[in-house]
Amino acid sequence: MSRLLQTSDDKSFAMVRLLLGFVVFVRGAQGLLGWFGGSGIHDLSSFLRFVSLPEPLVLVVALVGFFGGIGLIAGLFTRVVAVSVAAETAFMLVLWPINPHLFMDWAITEGGASVEFYLLVLALAIVLVVKGAGALSLDRLLFSRTVGANAPWIAASSSCANGSLSKARAARARMDGPLERRHLTNA
Repeated sequence: MSRLLQTSDDKSFAMVRLLLGFVVFVRGAQGLLGWFGGSGIHDLSSFLRFVSLPEPLVLVVALVGFFGGIGLIAGLFTRVVAVSVAAETAFMLVLWPINPHLFMDWAITEGGASVEFYLLVLALAIVLVVKGAGALSLDRLLFSRTVGANAPWIAASSSCANGSLSKARAARARMDGPLERRHLTNA
């Protein structure tokens, strides 16, 4: 479970996560709440019933888009959210009556999104499943090993609170390099 939530400090994955999170959030808000020029849950549900999606799953699709986007932006449970976004996008590629052209119809003459959009969302979601949230994420803050590596600093602080300053210095010296050790021994 911890491997699922750990991530690196890579800023490029953070950029991928933030971009995908924004796109997924906007699409989810359009379908769930009617924000950003969307039609809301009523039109989304009638359209998804048109492609034979059962009524309970319509709400799941809308919630994955809205809250999945928020989760991706925050970087919380990124791999789990990215799997759900990838599954939903793969479903849309297979069943949704999308524009049969590869490239976006920017003039909206034929309506609907093209295969290109869904392939990009799917690819970005897969990257996040494999690599994780990256820098500036709650996953990194809460679950990465580097946070656990700072535990001796916490131990050193608690040792100082207990009146054992030499134990705190020793714990800190174990973490620091030779220059910091010399500084601590001179203090």
